[in-house]
Amino acid sequence: MHHKAVLSKGESTVKPFHAQCSCGPTGDFVEKEQARGYLAYHMARLGMTETAEFIDETIPVVEEPEQEQTAS
Repeated sequence: MHHKAVLSKGESTVKPFHAQCSCGPTGDFVEKEQARGYLAYHMARLGMTETAEFIDETIPVVEEPEQEQTAS
């Protein structure tokens, strides 16, 4: 089974970090490191034939600026 662990901003102002794995475990946390630890612990317990990926949606994606093309 492939596990997709996602750390995102939650809707709660009390526990603003949301951690969830595609196989079901989920939780809301006060601090980002608590959420990361929760997912790390879950991933550490996976079997040897299982695969996993971690996605941190709390980090803003920085897009590279488009380069201007000059006419020759």
